[in-house]
Amino acid sequence: MAIGYGADQPRTTYTDTNLNKRVISDAISMITPTDHPFLSAFTPGGANEKFNIREIGTKIEWSEDDLRAQTTAMASTAASGATSLTVADGSYFKPYDIIQVDSQFFYVSAVTQSTNTLTVVSVGGTDATHSSTATITIITSASTEGAAAAYGPTTTVNQPYNYLQTLRDAVEVTRHQEKIAKYGVASELRRQRDKKMLELWRGLEKACLLEAADLRAAGSATTVRLMGSLAAFITTAGNYVTSATTITKANVDTASLYCHLDGGNPDILMLHPTAANRLRDTLDSSSFVRVSQDETELGMRLGRVQTQYHDLELIANRHMSNSYGWLLESAYIGVYTGDEFFEKDTGRAQEYDLAGAIEILGDYSLVVQHGDLAHSRLYTTLSGGF
Repeated sequence: MAIGYGADQPRTTYTDTNLNKRVISDAISMITPTDHPFLSAFTPGGANEKFNIREIGTKIEWSEDDLRAQTTAMASTAASGATSLTVADGSYFKPYDIIQVDSQFFYVSAVTQSTNTLTVVSVGGTDATHSSTATITIITSASTEGAAAAYGPTTTVNQPYNYLQTLRDAVEVTRHQEKIAKYGVASELRRQRDKKMLELWRGLEKACLLEAADLRAAGSATTVRLMGSLAAFITTAGNYVTSATTITKANVDTASLYCHLDGGNPDILMLHPTAANRLRDTLDSSSFVRVSQDETELGMRLGRVQTQYHDLELIANRHMSNSYGWLLESAYIGVYTGDEFFEKDTGRAQEYDLAGAIEILGDYSLVVQHGDLAHSRLYTTLSGGF
């Protein structure tokens, strides 16, 4: 039975709400991070063109060459006045080489590969006993006029590799769910599809950045195929800088120096935002920074980091661990695309009461050339990261 209202009982929003429409924004907002700084710096598919990879396959290989090594080690002690040296690997040397051991210089007149022995003549420096751990450095070569040819060592091309990883997800929406009108949603199927795409891109970003392990796996009918991340190529055997405290400018300088000595030229410093903040804090608190009295802004944003050898673009990436940092030479990194993300109908919509059933998948991999030479890894043993 309806309840009436008298003249002295006006209808108000406090007492009569049965027919009121809900006031809902006709838009949906989301704050979950969907950025992918690494993929923005290294556009998917860029490796195909950059490294001239024309074929599509499940294993991607590339070729790296180098000049012959300039240093090796002694294998036994050499006495003062020695005319022969036993070295760790005789294949490094050729006749006519001028080499240095400690502060003494030798001319190599002959190389006996079978015994790793160099026949030498001292040509300068301090004649002394040289230990079995002494470093031998190849300086240059010199021959007499009209001398016979001496065939020096050559290098073998190195072929690192990575595997193609398939990223995929799927979504299905019932017929009724798609038809019912919703605030901020024109199509529930398209909305869910778009969210899946963002999640897949985020997954690819994190797969490239995985810091602690080399997950490369060829896969089989029963095991998944996995690509390797930066850590598979920029290893602790290469340019690796550790810190027991938070990251410092000195750590970055050291990593930059290591790359420079190996011939690298990194142009990107990628850090977790926490680590980037700590690095910026050193600038804010520096006694060398001066602010004029008419300055109305407090603090500064750090966009680039200068070292003695490199100008690094600072890229903060919230998808990486705050225990690691990377110095990257962009010329030697790229994301390989086997198949760009695409969607296909799974066929379930015809069998079930569905408005649509969509699967999204794509094939990608990571190419990192000269991993232990051109790039560097920063790591802190501090609990909780930088």
